[in-house]
Amino acid sequence: MASEAEEKGKGFVFEWKIKNFSYCWHKKGDFLESPSFVVDSLEGTKWKLSLFPRGHTDGNYIGLYLKRDPNCNGPNAGMSIEVELSILSWNTFTSDHTMKNSATLTKGANFGYPAFEKRKDIFMLNKHVFLPEDTLAIRCKMCKSDGKSLTDEKCSATTHITVGRRSFLWPIEKFSTLEPDKENTICVRSASDDRLIMSLNLSLTGGQNFDEIFQVQMTTPIPNIFCTTIFSLLNTSGDKEECGRCEFWFDRVCKTRHMTLLLTKERLMAKRSQYLPNDVLTLQCECAYSTGNAFEEGEKVGPGCVNVEIPQLTYSLHSGDNSSLSVEALEEDLQWLYTDGFLSDVKLKTNSKIFPAHKIILSTRSPVFKAMFTSNMKEKSSKIVDIEDMDDDTVHRMLFYIYTADVEDLQWEGALKLYVAADKYEILTLKMKCSAYIAANLNPNNACDALVLADLHQDVKLKSTVQKFILRNDQVIINSKNWECLMENNLKLATDTFSPGNEGKIGEKNGVVLKFGTVVGISALNNILKVPDRGGYAGGYRGV
Repeated sequence: MASEAEEKGKGFVFEWKIKNFSYCWHKKGDFLESPSFVVDSLEGTKWKLSLFPRGHTDGNYIGLYLKRDPNCNGPNAGMSIEVELSILSWNTFTSDHTMKNSATLTKGANFGYPAFEKRKDIFMLNKHVFLPEDTLAIRCKMCKSDGKSLTDEKCSATTHITVGRRSFLWPIEKFSTLEPDKENTICVRSASDDRLIMSLNLSLTGGQNFDEIFQVQMTTPIPNIFCTTIFSLLNTSGDKEECGRCEFWFDRVCKTRHMTLLLTKERLMAKRSQYLPNDVLTLQCECAYSTGNAFEEGEKVGPGCVNVEIPQLTYSLHSGDNSSLSVEALEEDLQWLYTDGFLSDVKLKTNSKIFPAHKIILSTRSPVFKAMFTSNMKEKSSKIVDIEDMDDDTVHRMLFYIYTADVEDLQWEGALKLYVAADKYEILTLKMKCSAYIAANLNPNNACDALVLADLHQDVKLKSTVQKFILRNDQVIINSKNWECLMENNLKLATDTFSPGNEGKIGEKNGVVLKFGTVVGISALNNILKVPDRGGYAGGYRGV
C-alpha cells in the first residue's frame, strides 16, 4: 500500500515552456494560451493555461490562469480539483513561485491569479533564475479534491515566440565634419516582406564634460513590439567593440526611445587611424524584435496528452547539458535565417507570395533543389523558383521544415498537401513525418483520400496501412459516398484493396464472413465492393 505522502504526491502534471519570452508582443490585458491538454484521470476533461505577460488588470504583474475547455468531457455542473500553479526556477537553490488552491470549474470556467508574480522579479531581479536562455517554464499540477483515482500523468508543450533579427553595417561618412545638428538616419526593414520595423537616427549632443557624445533615437510604426539592439564599433582590423545595448518595449503611446552610445567624437578623432579609415565611422547594428507570431509543439509523457503532436526539443531547464544548448542555439539561428531572410540568394514564388531562401540550405536538404541550382536550369540564373502548384501555407511549412527539421501544428488537409510537396522535392524525412501523421489520423471519412494519395505517390508502406484500416472498417467505409466516388474513379485501386496480400477480414455480406484463404468468385467480390457484376471469371479472388 502506498503511503499517504506518496498518494498526495500523485496527480497530473503539465509543463509549459515559452521560448523567447521577453519578446511577447502582448500588451496589458492580452494573453498567450498554451496548447490544450487532456487529463484522463479527470474524466477525460480538456484544459489549457492562459498567461498574461504584461498583466491582466495590473501591468506590474504576470497573470496566470487555468481554463477548462467549454466542449470537453466531464460534468457540466462543475469539477472539484486541487490546482497547483508554479513558475519553475533554473536551479534547485531558489524556490519556485507556487500557488495552490481548490477550485470547482464548470465547462468554460477559469481559475487563477491576475497578480501571480511581479514582472520586475521575473524580468529584472531574478531573470537569470526564471528566464534562462529567455525561456519561462510553467507547471500546472492537478488532482481531484477527494483524492480518489490518483495516477501519475505528465505531458509537456513548448510555445516559441518567433523573433525577427537584422544585422547590418551603418557607415557615417565625413565624420570629421559631422555637426551636432546633422542627423543620420537608417531604416530597419523585415527581409521577408520589406516591412518597416524601425528607423534609427544618430546625432551628436553635448555630454557632461562638454564632449560631443552620440545619441540614437529609435522610432517604430508598430504598436506593441519588444526590441533589443546592440551597437558595436568596427575598427580597421574588422574587430568589434560593443558601445551600446538596449531593450525597449514600444506601445501605442511611446513609439520613440533614446539611448546614448559609449563613444565621444574626441576619442574617435584621436584614434582616427584605428576607427576612421577614409573619414568613415562604421557601426554594426544587431536588432532583434518580436514579430507577433508564435508556434507550438508538444510531447506526451504519460496518459495525458496535448493537441500538438510534434516532438519536443531535447533541451531541459534542469539538465545543464551544454551540448543540448548548442544544438538548440543552432536550431534557433537557422530558424531566424529563414524568418528574417538574411543574405538570401533565391526566392520561391507562389501565385500570391514570395519566400526568400538560401540555395546552399535548399540544396543540402533536397536533391531536386540541388539539381536546379547546379545544372543548366533556368532557376540557376534567374534566382527565382516558381511554385504555382502549391499554396502559401504549404510552401511556408516546407521551408520551415527545411531550415528547422520541425513541423508546425498539422491538420489533415495540410498534411496531405505537405506530403505532396515533400515527395515532389524528395525531402524524404518530411515525407515520412507526413506519412506517419496520415497513418495515425485515419478515419472512415478520410481513408479513401489517403489511399488515393498513397497509390499516386507509390508509397507502398502507407498504402498497405490504409488498406488494412479499410479492411478493419469495411462495413462503414464501403457504404459511404467516398467509397462510391473511389469506385467510379479508380475501380482497380478499390478491388486491389481486397486482393491477395491483404490481411484480416473483408466483411460480412448476407451473413457470410469472408476471410483470407477463402476463394470467392468475381460476382461475390463485386457484391461486396458495391459494383455491378459484369460477368466473366477472372480466376477468382482470394478473400481477406
